[in-house]
Amino acid sequence: MSTHLNRVAVSSGNRTQLRMLDQYLETNGLGGYSCGTLSGIRQWPSQGMVVVAKKPPIDRYVLINGFDVTVEFGEEKVPITTNRYKGDRFEPDARKRLLQFESKPWPCWTYDLGHNRAIQFEIMARHGTNQFVFSWHLEVSNEPALLRVKPLLSGRPMNSTRNESKKMELRPERPSPRQFVWKLRAGAPALSLLSDGDFFERGRWVRDLVYDNHSTEDLACPGEFRWELGVKQRAQIIACTAEEMEENPRTANEVAHLANKLRNAERTRRKLFRSELDRAADQYIVEGADGRTLLSGFPRGTEMGARAMIAIRGICLSPGRLDVASRVLETWRGRVATGMLPSEISEHRLNPTYSSPEPSLWYIVAAYEYFRASYRQGRLLREEERTEIEESINQILGSFSDRRHKEAFMDEDGLLAESRLTSRREREGEVVKRVQVQALWITALWIGARLDKRWNEGFEMARDEFDRAFWFEEKGYLYKSIIRSPNKSIQRVQSISMEQILAVGGLPFVCVDEGKASLIVNALEERYATPDDVKMATSFPWLFGPFVEAWYRVRHREPNALQEAKMRFIDPWEAHLKFGGLNHLPENQPFVARGTVPTNIKQASFSAIETSELLRILHMPDLQRNKAPFEDRRNQPLHR
Repeated sequence: MSTHLNRVAVSSGNRTQLRMLDQYLETNGLGGYSCGTLSGIRQWPSQGMVVVAKKPPIDRYVLINGFDVTVEFGEEKVPITTNRYKGDRFEPDARKRLLQFESKPWPCWTYDLGHNRAIQFEIMARHGTNQFVFSWHLEVSNEPALLRVKPLLSGRPMNSTRNESKKMELRPERPSPRQFVWKLRAGAPALSLLSDGDFFERGRWVRDLVYDNHSTEDLACPGEFRWELGVKQRAQIIACTAEEMEENPRTANEVAHLANKLRNAERTRRKLFRSELDRAADQYIVEGADGRTLLSGFPRGTEMGARAMIAIRGICLSPGRLDVASRVLETWRGRVATGMLPSEISEHRLNPTYSSPEPSLWYIVAAYEYFRASYRQGRLLREEERTEIEESINQILGSFSDRRHKEAFMDEDGLLAESRLTSRREREGEVVKRVQVQALWITALWIGARLDKRWNEGFEMARDEFDRAFWFEEKGYLYKSIIRSPNKSIQRVQSISMEQILAVGGLPFVCVDEGKASLIVNALEERYATPDDVKMATSFPWLFGPFVEAWYRVRHREPNALQEAKMRFIDPWEAHLKFGGLNHLPENQPFVARGTVPTNIKQASFSAIETSELLRILHMPDLQRNKAPFEDRRNQPLHR
């Protein structure tokens, strides 16, 4: 069903300008990454050639922002990198030299050097380490060349910038003839570079580089590496943190051997993925200080509870990576505090934020899906693991039903209310009931009732009250939210919202009957997904996955429903893998009319839940198994 991007040919005209702003991503499984545009223009401070996590997977620092690279043929100098300065001045400017980009098995650029000559540049991050391998080789040339590579360093937190500093020592320490170490600034990991080329010290600062947000930065250029290159010869640099430099090659051949060893090991690992989308999904799986987890995105994403639990289904369960799912659930289960999962763990690992019931409810859904996937694959769960998951589900439901949280609690009508203080002087503030939270809450109670009969009464009450309180009969869809203020009448927000799709699709339980489900899907289809224009709400494009699932659920009796869903929704959705965040779906890019090129790719980023939802929906047999989605299945055991 799917075809994924391996190669981008960059042509002339307006399309060149669009493709130059596409983003590549290369990650190391520890929260570190290399990320930027195909042109090499750095749009955000968080982009860089080498970004490592000091406390995996967060607390990240940009060590190498980029390289200045020049290829010389005698007196002829050909730059192949681009820097942007104030006033949109580009110097050097090599954007027109880009011939093609390949993402498999790792990012690779081919540049036109003129006179039928070409050079390739590759970036590879070794999974599970902070080792990055950069290499250049002449692909086509009738004469040798001198390659000059100048690293541009900063050593600052990923979301900040830095200015020139006399305190930064540009002269490297040299533990061995081929190893160069820079202590960049207080708090940042020391950078170690190994190279099979010769290094020439020439410390200077490159000033006033500019980003899209108009901030500027000064970068340190400590010198340059040089190679005499013939055709097919390879120039290589290994970058890593100084403390991770386990091997210490002393000759150029030993450096080349180590670089090839790292490349071959990573190439073997990546051959195990069935497609580039599977490989892209794997990039969000990281090994952290607390255990295996999922990052919400790159380059700026952190650990976010709800997003991690949503993404488990497509990233781990759909490809059958149940062991990974088990470890991710275990990590987040260990973070439960008084029955709630943290909403976010910040970039610099401050105290986790517990501000929303959604991560806890999504955990219950993810645990249920994990049980079901294990049963389908004939995988027996350890008794200890099953018991821990069941206890955590009961603990979460009990914390809300017993009103242990001021932020969220089970109201008298059975629905889940969230508190919003309207004034610091008021003890009692507003109470809001959001439609998506109620869909999650009812589903969580439905799952809990299959574990323990004590949740049956709460489930029945919440489901009946949801149907009574949220159904907007006049419009044929659900209210967005219900707000109850002190000494005021109840207010129902009538605007149509994409979030209500969770009452029909995206969750294992359908919260409304089949007739109302059809009306909801039709209303949302008319608003967001007409045949000629697929444009989902830009704030939550991941909800396109639940929408496609809901659309099929209400048409499950139609013989050609799957084929129509693929043609109308899935194929145009999948086409977005070729734009913006290559092989990924960006979180802030709207869907546009079919057959046109997206124009809002300048701010593309890489999002776990968007990429995960496409991967989940591509496994359409999961939808076919649900032959009767509107039947009450409470009497079925949870583990089957």
